[in-house]
This record gives sequence, structure tokens and C-alpha cells, in this order.
Amino acid sequence: VKWQSAADAEFIADVADIPATSAVLSPSDMGTIEETRYFRAVVQNGSCYPEYTEPVQITVNEPIVYSGGAWSGLLTETKPIIVEDDLVVVDDVTVCSCEVRNGKTLTVNPGVTLSVATSVVVETGAQLIINDSASLIQRSETAVNTGNVEVRRDTQPMKTYDYTYWSSPVQGNTLFQLSPLTTSDKYYRFNPVTNNWVSIPNGAEVMVPGNGYIVRAPQGWAVTNATSGVYSAAFKGIPNNGTIPVTIQKGTGTFNLIGNPYPSAINIDSFLTDPGNMGIVNGTI
Repeated sequence: VKWQSAADAEFIADVADIPATSAVLSPSDMGTIEETRYFRAVVQNGSCYPEYTEPVQITVNEPIVYSGGAWSGLLTETKPIIVEDDLVVVDDVTVCSCEVRNGKTLTVNPGVTLSVATSVVVETGAQLIINDSASLIQRSETAVNTGNVEVRRDTQPMKTYDYTYWSSPVQGNTLFQLSPLTTSDKYYRFNPVTNNWVSIPNGAEVMVPGNGYIVRAPQGWAVTNATSGVYSAAFKGIPNNGTIPVTIQKGTGTFNLIGNPYPSAINIDSFLTDPGNMGIVNGTI
């Protein structure tokens, strides 16, 4: 007839009714679990006294804290981490959740993966920097992120009239923010129905997750500049997560311009051979 949760196995402390009658309790019914909780089903037949299933314990481990240049314990995939001091991650890390405290910076070095089972929290005044070729992977598609991260991505060497394809790994970035020194009429998206480019004046459009864009190099850019023509973009916002569907359209042509919407690499073989994609997408990645 309902489910219940509590802070103890005897269901005395902090008991809460959950108005769900399904045989399986869904994650949305359980809600956010920030500390260890117990769950049970309440079963009743007519006017009989209710019976209770054996409670199931959901354990939330104590966080491992980075402070004073050291971790308070061993990092594991089931334990959350809290970063209370500046930290540079130089090897792959797999944890339950990640929180960066105000005024501190967590930097993920190039080629390194920060794998988080659930949420990422970046407090106001804190920074989480994902460098070029580094990855932030979230293993739960329902994880809710709080605060902005900075995802850095480098181009190949470019000259003034060269273009690069882009897709945003975070929410809320405009094309102008991506490359503010690009000439105002050199930001484009692709219209697959008309099989043609669509200009985005001044790059004022917010980049849609999963959509691809093409942007010309900053005006006056050259392979002889300080970065040898490599442009480093910095996407700042809440990182994209979960399933992000993209509509594939066929018009006068067969081209679509889509992009990786995540702050990580994707497995391109899995993408092309996924049953939902086979027969729809193919060609060059």
C-alpha cells in the first residue's frame, strides 16, 4: 500500500511515508539520499494489520577529504570526495561523488579521467578544470550537477581563414563566448533540411547539447603566434550528463552536423553500432 524510509532499521527515527504502490521502488521515489537510509514496503490485505518487508539499507559512505595536501583515506568508487585544498589530478580517479569547496581549484590534467558515479558540486568561488584531452565521466545518467566547470579543448593549428567544428560539453555557452575574436559573420550551424549553412550573427546563439557548429579562427590568427596556431577554448557551465537525444533529419541532402555533448571522450564504435543509431548515422567522425 506504500513504502517507507527511516534513519534506522527499527523505523523509529525520521520515518517518512513514500506514496508509491509499485513492487519496485524507483530512484525518483527514493529521492536524493545524502545519508544512510532504510527502506521497506508496507503490505496490507483488507482490514488486516499491515505487514512490513525486511528493511533494505542504503549506505552512504563518509566522504574522503583532500586537505593540507593529503587525502583523509583511500579513494574508492563507493566513496564521495570533498576537495578543501587546491589539487591537480595526474592519474585516473574513480569515486562516488565530487565536491569542490569555495575558493579551491580541482584540476584534471590532460589525458586523465575523473570518473564520478553520481553528482558533481562546484561551490561558488570554486573551480573544476578539465584540461584538453582530459575527461569527466558520470556513471549515473540521473546525476544532478551543481555549479560550473571549465572544460578546455584545443584545436589543431589554424590560420585566420581556417574553421573548426565544435560542440559544447556544458550548458549555456554561446558561440561568441567560445571564440569572441572571430569575425561576427563567421559562426555557423548546419540546416540538414536545406542542406546549407546558417549564419549566426555575432555568435549570439546558445550552443545546444548534441548540435555541431563551425567557427572560423579569431581574426588575425596565425601559426606563427605564441601557441603556434592552436586555439584553446574554455567552455564554462554546468556539465552535460545523461541521455541527450539528437534528431537526425534528411532533406535535400543527407548531411547532419552533430557533436559530442559530454566533457569526455565517447566510444565511437559503440556510438556507430548502437541499435538506435545503426542505419541512421554513418560516415566520418
